[in-house]
Amino acid sequence: MNKFITAPVTGIALCFILFIQTAKSQSAISGHVFNDLNNNQVYDPGEGLQYINVWLMDKAAVSPYYLVYPVQTAVSAADGVYSFTNVGNGNYQVRIKLSSTSNAMLNGSKHGVISNSISDNNPYTADNNPNGLTDLDISTTNNYNNIDFAFISSPAAPRFTPENRFAFDNGANSFVNVMTKTFALPAQNCRGVNTSPTITFTTDRQCMVSSQLYPQAGDNLNNNGMTWPGTGKGGFYPDDITLQMNFGQSCYNPANNDRATLTITFSNLVTDVRFSIYDIDCVNPQLVNGSIDHVKITGFNGSNTVMPQIILPQMITYNTVSGNTVSGWPDYPDNNIFNNYPDEFNSGNADHGDANIYFPSVIDRVVIEYEEYAPVLIPSVKKILLPVTPINAESQWGTPTDPGARGISIGSIGYTLYCKTLAASLLSFEAKAAGQQVNLQWKSSNEQQLQQYRIERLSESGSWMELGSIKPVAAGLYHFTDKHPLKGTNQYRLVMLNNDGSFTLSGIRVAVISSTANDISILNNPSSALNIMLYGDAVRLDVFDVSGQLISGKAVHNTNPAAGMKMSFAATEMNAGFYFVKAAFANGETKTVKFVKN
Repeated sequence: MNKFITAPVTGIALCFILFIQTAKSQSAISGHVFNDLNNNQVYDPGEGLQYINVWLMDKAAVSPYYLVYPVQTAVSAADGVYSFTNVGNGNYQVRIKLSSTSNAMLNGSKHGVISNSISDNNPYTADNNPNGLTDLDISTTNNYNNIDFAFISSPAAPRFTPENRFAFDNGANSFVNVMTKTFALPAQNCRGVNTSPTITFTTDRQCMVSSQLYPQAGDNLNNNGMTWPGTGKGGFYPDDITLQMNFGQSCYNPANNDRATLTITFSNLVTDVRFSIYDIDCVNPQLVNGSIDHVKITGFNGSNTVMPQIILPQMITYNTVSGNTVSGWPDYPDNNIFNNYPDEFNSGNADHGDANIYFPSVIDRVVIEYEEYAPVLIPSVKKILLPVTPINAESQWGTPTDPGARGISIGSIGYTLYCKTLAASLLSFEAKAAGQQVNLQWKSSNEQQLQQYRIERLSESGSWMELGSIKPVAAGLYHFTDKHPLKGTNQYRLVMLNNDGSFTLSGIRVAVISSTANDISILNNPSSALNIMLYGDAVRLDVFDVSGQLISGKAVHNTNPAAGMKMSFAATEMNAGFYFVKAAFANGETKTVKFVKN
């Protein structure tokens, strides 16, 4: 399992790498916290980071996204090693305490705030948490080794200056008492055509808070003021009049964590989009009526998802940013007898909780989802009745109630109208089966701005997998052979990538490979589980390690040779590494494939 998390301006990223080895002993969890100086995502001697706090959280005491307190804590040693012992069966999470990562060894970084992209492919338990947490479902006695946290170098904030800016005001560009409104943007000549672009803001909910209807922008009667809390608060534009989203209180809705969605739609393709979101914070999250802001930002180019780059301008860890999500508390939760939550992370009208959002690539839409992620109305979750230190008595806990009003605000939108030549004009594209291979052919023109074609096939897991790439040629005629297609239906598409990073997708082409021949394939290789597809008249299946020792084997009988048969082997007793899977068929033929256990 790999988790990649990039940090802000400091150029540091957190990579969460999980390998599991099985041993016949009492359950234990261990790993390294290290500064990955050579960016190989593997711990090397001399890279260890000391004094980093690591938590083991018990998922038996959780709201949908947050736990109540760690059942064990550890501090990394000089070589970066941490460990938890005597771990019983149950559902757990392992995570770093981010505010403990003020470590001069991190390439001069002062703070280890999580930021930017995260990839989470947990092979053990479905993990929907967006915060760089790893779930462990421990049902048998094992050693869970090498659960490593690696900080790696990453690029800083993108550098560009948008050509245009849309700013709210208290006149024509106000957003008051409406759920959707379209605003005219400056007319431009785009590739020789005069265009009149627009920008549209649409919300799915409204909320009355203190006699004010939200979302709103440019309302002279706003008790917070029209600039709350944007003016001079560290965003892109120091004079921002903001679009304010306030929810909770009387309009609190426990469905979807009280989610409110704002969609920003451009009538034309745009690039270099940037804006600031202010006041992503928490209000007494330890109290029964406390709250924590949680904001998710997603861009779209048509139906294609475009991830933003998110940078926190503060030098203090007011927020946690993972992928395209921002939380208003860096280390929530931390309810234990040694610590009570200070209220300093509630921004009020201070320069706290700001996030700068960048979309360097082409988009036509941005969706902002604003939720309340404090444990609310969950019977198994307990919170503090009154702010006290330390928390040392059961009488100090209470059942969560509806949170008070909470809010964020969104500043001006910088953008550049996308008027560049499209990547290419696709004249034809076809996919044809040829025996046990698939031949792809296509023809294009207008490739002046084209960088390359990427050939992709839909995998068995439902994601698109890159098979290869081809750079443009003068003739505009291309050929690519998929030498190892899937048995049955194969779906292909082309990604036409422009020099500026934008892209266009082709339509999908389908080719069918006959499944009657004897064959064997591994599903999702590498993987933590060994799942096999057998085709033809298979009679036996064996698994060997690299030394040739038989690990497991069984007789098989495929009742439907054409459709294939899925087989699964228990891989819990297999250490990480290489294995060989051998299939024997009724006609005496054998076929062997390599499997990588991670």
